[in-house]
Amino acid sequence: MRVCPWSAVVLAILPSLGWTAPPEIRSTVPAGLQRGVETQLTLYGPGFGPGMELVVPFAAAIKVTSVSSEVATFAVKPANHVPVGIFPIRVRTADGVSNMLLLAVHDLPRVVEVEPNDRPYEAQRIAWPCMITGALGGRGAPHPSKDVDTYKFTVKAGQRLTFVSETRRVGLAPDLALRLRDPKGRELAFCDDVPGLGVEPRLDYTFKEAGDYTVEVHFSHFSYSGRNHNYLLKIGAFNYARSVFPLGGKRGENVNVTVTDRDEKPSTLQTRVTADPRAEQWLLPLDDFPGSLPWRMAVGDLPEVMEDADRTGPQVIEWPAIVNGRIAKPDEMDRYRLRVKPGQQIRISADAFYHGSALDGVLRVYDPAGKMLAANDNRNGRMNPDPLVDFIVPDGVNEVSVNLEDGFGRGGADYPYRMTIEPGGPDFELFTGTERPRTGWPENDAVNLPLGEPVKLAVRVVRRGYQGAILLKALNVPSGVTIPPGIIPEGEASAELTFTANAQAPASLFEIGLVGVAQVDGKTVTRQVVRHIHIAEPSMTNMRWDWRLTRFICAKVEGVR
Repeated sequence: MRVCPWSAVVLAILPSLGWTAPPEIRSTVPAGLQRGVETQLTLYGPGFGPGMELVVPFAAAIKVTSVSSEVATFAVKPANHVPVGIFPIRVRTADGVSNMLLLAVHDLPRVVEVEPNDRPYEAQRIAWPCMITGALGGRGAPHPSKDVDTYKFTVKAGQRLTFVSETRRVGLAPDLALRLRDPKGRELAFCDDVPGLGVEPRLDYTFKEAGDYTVEVHFSHFSYSGRNHNYLLKIGAFNYARSVFPLGGKRGENVNVTVTDRDEKPSTLQTRVTADPRAEQWLLPLDDFPGSLPWRMAVGDLPEVMEDADRTGPQVIEWPAIVNGRIAKPDEMDRYRLRVKPGQQIRISADAFYHGSALDGVLRVYDPAGKMLAANDNRNGRMNPDPLVDFIVPDGVNEVSVNLEDGFGRGGADYPYRMTIEPGGPDFELFTGTERPRTGWPENDAVNLPLGEPVKLAVRVVRRGYQGAILLKALNVPSGVTIPPGIIPEGEASAELTFTANAQAPASLFEIGLVGVAQVDGKTVTRQVVRHIHIAEPSMTNMRWDWRLTRFICAKVEGVR
């Protein structure tokens, strides 16, 4: 995904007095646009009204076609130079700014699905390369759980094509499966999920004979959930990145990234890690790999260490550090050795899942006698299969071994990781927003500020052994806006910050940061307030988050209606 300048959180908490609710975007059709081509983009409400603007973080010609209280249509033409990626979009009315949804921008011709196309003789003829925008269970189609969208295409003998879904990654609900059939209807290939892409399917197939073939799109296991059934499917003779290594780098420094393509052929890109002090991630453009979106990369502040893949024994690591490694083959276990002191508190985490790795890591820590000191498979928190251990070095122990492997015994080019080794002990994390919304609609993540009316934002803490007070404060607050510091008292789980805007507040959208500061074991610890946006299906607790936000967009609302 490509992060854009204002892809922050817009906090939307309504004041108690007479203010009409801000607009809300529940779905967009289509979920993808072609750059340089004007497309009719329809948004579904509620809360729309006259004067509504579509707010996008990329250059585009935008014209309002029609607006009602629940449906709005815009003619949108992304500029030719807009990078391929996924972008957050919002709408703005006199009542404020909406929640965020995601929109893909590609350079592929768009094909609109047309029903009926369920049976082989109804298959919709397409020309590749293309990006198909479709819906399971759309108008004229069977029930979503029974709908099979079928597309027919022509190839020459020896042609190789890639079929890849970008559905969940653009915040759409369907968990798709793809099935490829030959001209006689015989199944050639099937794909449900691809490690590293979550539940997205991808087929890579070389056709031995020329002819008309079909690809079928349907819900995985023919069961469905979610509030929308739209999908994006790319088809073309394009290469894609199976993995990148390393999965990140040190803030502000150059890094050489090895991209492994569909045939496991490596190539090297030199790039620079963002220097933004608040950034947790950045996006690596993959222009030479059109079957892939920009890669989500990590940002670190510790020394970066590369795994020595040729070592014959455990690799000694001077820590604190971030170790960049890879489980290169099945049943491989990467072993590291740390020099430690009795009583030291150490935290080790192996990040992979949210950076496109197929690794489902398991961490284990042993003393020299082989006694296990700590182990973890999945860290606490919604949908995070990456491991984390936090332990105290026992008396008499001056060295520990750290072992990392895949929980299913897998390995290969697709299994890189970033293992952070740092001092442990009491800590805390800060969040805003509801972790498990009770409805299937995305929460409004915007701070809309009616003039002179206080708006409160709750910040909750997840305590990792630290029970003391936490000072909350806002960063980069513009003139005309006040946000006094707040305190999460000792042992408490949350506190509120109060936002107030006057006439001098910026008329345009503006962003702020929120942090919490505490004294932990005599050291000043600062943690950013984070919001996880669950767009695809907010009420499903096993869904990964679609967007992680550490910057918050606010909007001044001129008067109360």
